[in-house]
Parts: sequence; structure tokens; C-alpha cells
Amino acid sequence: MSLLLPQLELENEVNGSAGETEVAFQWINPLQHGNWDDLLKTHPDSTAFHSAGWTRVLTESYGFRPFFLVSIENDRLQGLLPVMEVNSWLTGKRGVGLPFTDECAPLLSKGISLESLFSR
Repeated sequence: MSLLLPQLELENEVNGSAGETEVAFQWINPLQHGNWDDLLKTHPDSTAFHSAGWTRVLTESYGFRPFFLVSIENDRLQGLLPVMEVNSWLTGKRGVGLPFTDECAPLLSKGISLESLFSR
């Protein structure tokens, strides 16, 4: 799956808002988020492939740039679509749902649909 990624500088921190009725998503770089792995542990379906360590492997080994679409509420991860920006002479610049990863499904809590991730 390929996505066109937004041309933006990623936030250094992500803050969820308590009591939101609408799900808010934002793009972050987990390598710049100091407690990413702790936040990741708040979602029951998270795996090592969602972690900062795996993101670092892909970034340092292949030069990919991480863009993770996340929703955080009450310091808990509610939704995550992990994407890496890949720039290839053959296929150009595009977003890829974690290349070289056996399985890394989006993380979706109750009430968050996959469609809501793509409507942003």
C-alpha cells in the first residue's frame, strides 16, 4: 500500500485531549517521541514492529523516514497507522506501511475504524 505523505515537520510531542467526542489524529515521528514505547504498551495489540527500536532499524539501515498517524486520548494509544517514507529512483517518493516487516497491522481501539484513518 502506498500513500502520499504530508509535507510537514513532525511534532516532537503528542498530547491527547480528555473528553473529546471526535477522534483526533496527527502525524508523529516515534523516534522524536521520548516515551513512544511506553505509550505503545497501552494498546493491547501492539507488537515489536510498532516500536521505536524497529523504526530505528528501518531508518538507520535504509534511510526511510517515519510518519506514524496516531490518536492518543488520556495518555493511551487509541489508533496507529505506521508508515515509512520511501524514496526510490524506480518508484519515487511514497508512504509504505512498514517495509521489511512480517506483519504490522494498524492499531485500532474500540470505536475507531480503518476508514477514519484514511479520511484525514
